[in-house]
Amino acid sequence: MLRRSVLGLLLFFALGLLAACQTAQAVSNSPATPTAETTAPAATPTLASAAPTATATPTGEALGSINGWVWHDACSVSGQPVGPGKQTAGCVQEGDHYRANGIKENTEAIIPGVKVKLGAGPCLAIGLAEAETLATDLSYSFTGLKAGAYCVSIDPLVEPSLSKLKNGSWTYPDRLGGTIYTTVNLAAGENKFDVNFGWDYIDLPSSTSAACTYRAAFLGDVTIPDNTITAPGGAFIKTWRLRNDGNCAWGPNQYVRSLVFFNGDRMGAPNEVPLLTQVPPGGIVDVSINLIAPQQAGTYRSEWMLLVAQGPLLGVGPGGQTPLYAQIIVQPGIPDNTCVYRATFLGDGSVPDNQPIAPNAPFIKIWQVRNDSTCAWGPGQWLHQLVWAGGDLMGASERVEIPTLIQPGQSAEISIPFVSPGLPGTYRSEWKLRTNDGQLYGVGPGGQAPLYVQIVVPNNAPCTYRATFLSDVTIPDNTLISPGQPFRKTWRLRNDGTCAWGPNAVVHSITNINNNPLGAPVVLNMPDVAPGGTVDLSIDMIGPNTSGLQRSEWMFMVNEGGLRGVGAQGETPLYVQISVPGLP
Repeated sequence: MLRRSVLGLLLFFALGLLAACQTAQAVSNSPATPTAETTAPAATPTLASAAPTATATPTGEALGSINGWVWHDACSVSGQPVGPGKQTAGCVQEGDHYRANGIKENTEAIIPGVKVKLGAGPCLAIGLAEAETLATDLSYSFTGLKAGAYCVSIDPLVEPSLSKLKNGSWTYPDRLGGTIYTTVNLAAGENKFDVNFGWDYIDLPSSTSAACTYRAAFLGDVTIPDNTITAPGGAFIKTWRLRNDGNCAWGPNQYVRSLVFFNGDRMGAPNEVPLLTQVPPGGIVDVSINLIAPQQAGTYRSEWMLLVAQGPLLGVGPGGQTPLYAQIIVQPGIPDNTCVYRATFLGDGSVPDNQPIAPNAPFIKIWQVRNDSTCAWGPGQWLHQLVWAGGDLMGASERVEIPTLIQPGQSAEISIPFVSPGLPGTYRSEWKLRTNDGQLYGVGPGGQAPLYVQIVVPNNAPCTYRATFLSDVTIPDNTLISPGQPFRKTWRLRNDGTCAWGPNAVVHSITNINNNPLGAPVVLNMPDVAPGGTVDLSIDMIGPNTSGLQRSEWMFMVNEGGLRGVGAQGETPLYVQISVPGLP
């Protein structure tokens, strides 16, 4: 009898436990796995930052979701030649170089701030929904989807993705450099995960964040010293001078690559501001943030720190705990004449000192300067001109307008067109900034040193031809171009020779040299570009019907010297390299 009682009690508890588990399972499954009786309320996609959820609502069709990650497919030696002694974890060999392996590993970071597009139908459909990736939980999710085919795609050349995906290429699901996409076939009520995209940065340092020591030293306020009096709503640029006292670089695609808002008043700035240049260990950099003074009178402080990927925030000082900050006093009724004008010379953008220039040749001198004033320069401002301050005018106007607005703390290029004298000799032309009341300002601490250009006109000197490649304006390497798709390739170049380019000059045309003009004429006229001048050179092309990588190479035609490219010796052609998908 006792045994029967015990067995009965055990059976009773087992049945009760089974019923409780079934109830809990039903409650757990009902919101996340839609059925014909419980589905999400809307048929149009919604954007979510984590696993999809739904509210049970009677409808006739089960809805599903598409979810995945955009991750950094890490290979610290990506793009480097194969060789001994390198840290190749996460890498595979491709020819004579390394690249990332295309496998999502637990140690690899999620890339936030990338725009993912969803289209109804097979690829390349777009226009249904968009999501911006997060660095936590699921990277992106599209929920509330009916059964059918969908296209998930990412264009790395549009913001905000462009600022996050620089100097790299995709490794998963395909290996290419432009827009990547994948078609997802979704069954009714299906929640599809691991629709992932891997990105390989090709210029990360060989060391990882764990192997780096990060320290920052504050060297001084370049602009807006503490408690600067500012008008309500006034725009200004705060610039700090820092030194990288760690053992790894900062900058684009490094582990330290941005400033983030930390505390106080953000004063209209974004939460994150990228570092624009590489800063090696021991290097000094000026970092700037655009701010706007609040409308109400008072003292305001905005605090910022460096962001270390997969690590803590980094301030300045021995412990790295002190934030950078801007502190201003907002005061109504500030008079208009309280500006303090300072200018810093950063370098020659063109025509370095004593460059030979042929007689009677037009050229453009470019100076790189930073506005270290408390007020802006340019159109409509109290300071808006460069004026001749001495030396040889060399065909220039005595006053030259600054064409664009240059805010405090902002760096810019200012330029003047000249014509070299007709007789041999050394010539120098000096210039200063001028305010409306006639005050002149040069560069340097005391503002006394003029900006200048100094050239040498040789005796019967022949022209030298040198072109410098500055950047790809459009169609970076390996951009995805469909067969028959028209596109325009634009290179940014600078004429670093001593004579002009143009249809009637000695450098008069550009020509295709590898018998693959991609639908463009084989020879095109060069635009007029004076020595020192910068030009955006464009060619209209068409995607070919042959799949794979396609490359078109171009060089300049010189009457008295054959073909010239870019670089110091003129041996490197300009080129466009595109990726053409396979034909259906």
